[in-house]
Amino acid sequence: MSVEEAFKKYQVVPDVISMVPTKLINVDYSGGVKVNLGNELTPTQVKDEPKVSWDAEAKSLYTLVMTDPDAPSRQNPKFREWHHWYVITFILIFMI
Repeated sequence: MSVEEAFKKYQVVPDVISMVPTKLINVDYSGGVKVNLGNELTPTQVKDEPKVSWDAEAKSLYTLVMTDPDAPSRQNPKFREWHHWYVITFILIFMI
């Protein structure tokens, strides 16, 4: 499934953002657990801080948001929208 197909299928576009991103970020949790365009992960799998990486431009500003647009579920989004964490306005100085 392409990025565009996944973001529209799961209604990330237009519920959370207005446009489909051109690139994906990599999100990896301990134990080899990876986030992958709509796969469902358990609270136990995502209890630790993930490793996040992406192709970025040096010295550009970024904001990273982990959000759940329909918490606790699509059928019952009573906490709509739940923000799990933010990393705001950081500069990527170098890439490894």
